[in-house]
Amino acid sequence: MTDPALFSINRIHSESDNQEYLFSKITHIMKSSHGRCTREELSSQLHYNGEYLNRIIKKYTGKTILEYGQSVYLEEARIMLAGTDKSISAIIDELGFSNRSHFYRLFERAYGQTPLDYRRKCKAGGPQVLSS
Repeated sequence: MTDPALFSINRIHSESDNQEYLFSKITHIMKSSHGRCTREELSSQLHYNGEYLNRIIKKYTGKTILEYGQSVYLEEARIMLAGTDKSISAIIDELGFSNRSHFYRLFERAYGQTPLDYRRKCKAGGPQVLSS
């Protein structure tokens, strides 16, 4: 290690690596908050400008912060519908929805079926819609 001709150490700074790391932190926050995290809350927690965070999310998902948050809680709902016996109302409450019909509308738009139809197909072993 004393002969510089045999090795070299170069610090490489990659903006992409930083963005990936930041996106993983955003994802962790979004999942731990059931997708209920605003641009301002993300900005405050991560100490980055909200518009920059929105661009990071858009780069990795093609979605805005709001759309990404919705996809997180709808995916949680899908998993709970398929994997638990919790009532749909309990799932809606757990995910923080106050308007049941709004949840149904979002779920149906994302997965092409109502939560009840989705659960019935899962329980019957039928085909499932895996992503939005």
